[in-house]
Amino acid sequence: MNHRAQQKSRSLFFVPVFLWIIAGDAQSVFAQDRAEVSAPSKSVDRSTLQEELLNALQAEIQKTFSGARVELHSGIQGIDPLWLEEANRNQVRLSQLTWTSLGQGKSNEWLFQLSDTSKKQTFTAGVLFAAYTLAHFSKKRILPLQTLQNEDFEVREIDLSSPQYRDQRGLVMEAREDLTQLEAKQTILEGTPIYRHAVQAVYDVKRGDALQVRLVSGEIVLTTSGVASENAYLGKAVRVTAGKNKKDLVGKVVSAQSVEVKL
Repeated sequence: MNHRAQQKSRSLFFVPVFLWIIAGDAQSVFAQDRAEVSAPSKSVDRSTLQEELLNALQAEIQKTFSGARVELHSGIQGIDPLWLEEANRNQVRLSQLTWTSLGQGKSNEWLFQLSDTSKKQTFTAGVLFAAYTLAHFSKKRILPLQTLQNEDFEVREIDLSSPQYRDQRGLVMEAREDLTQLEAKQTILEGTPIYRHAVQAVYDVKRGDALQVRLVSGEIVLTTSGVASENAYLGKAVRVTAGKNKKDLVGKVVSAQSVEVKL
């Protein structure tokens, strides 16, 4: 067989072999594509489960810090990722929710129990979080009975879950609350937040205020002048000194300028 005939023979042999290799690779690629489409990835299931748990945890934490902006600063901690990968989402339960502080300047940890009822397994896990709100802070020293003015305060963001404020949750006055109808009940120091126990509503009648005193006895009504002997709110009882003889009486505040005394 001459040289040209040998080359032709080799070409005829390699062509089907080459086509067979290509076909095999193509089948492998197509099979892989079908597997990727038909078989859900375990990592997707795991991330979906963790996302569902984190959403549930955030909702629970929000109940404790109503009105605050709750942020989660970590994924679920203290649990084997393999457990999340293999757990049945329909059987997973959260229970015994609580929280603990990790120290100044750090995120706080919300602790909980995570269980899979189908496997009767229970784990203690946690998630780092913060609960932010805007609060009023005093720009100067405010004395007792001094009426609060908006210009005397500034708004700052605080973390209600931090050690500094965790025990004052619900007592710190938030920025959305109006201060103009309040007065200091005790000294408020510069640079401190406004606590509810440190303020009170402005009295409608204050000690020393001049008042009109209506003396009522049946259908008879007499009017005289008097002076408030104490602070009082509208509709509440107040002691007054009335008339030229400065007689001490007790009446009800009917307006900021008048008191009614029933004889």
